[in-house]
Amino acid sequence: MPLTMVTGGIGSPRPSFPWEYQQLVLYAIAGAVLAWCAVRALEWAWWRPRRLERALRSQGLRGTAYRSLAGDALLLVRLSKEARSQTMPLGCHDIVPRAMPLHHQTMKEHGACST
Repeated sequence: MPLTMVTGGIGSPRPSFPWEYQQLVLYAIAGAVLAWCAVRALEWAWWRPRRLERALRSQGLRGTAYRSLAGDALLLVRLSKEARSQTMPLGCHDIVPRAMPLHHQTMKEHGACST
């Protein structure tokens, strides 16, 4: 198939290559793949945990609300720092508030049946 010459906007001839259309198709496929990956990431990081949270709450389980990706990490760090800053009474064997402060606080706030 011979190459045809098409005049550009300036008037100089330029060849019309069939791969210009192939590039357009490749860009469309790449955009579709990126959109699919974005939807999958949203499903993994936001929609699925929210559905699970609603299902657990409908069954009567209570707990902290879902927070994306980092979760309760900042709360855990703050509670651990507070727990370690206080001294334990001499002879006290109740180490749960000091060893697992987030778990202890969740149990106090939401009861024994919590997520």
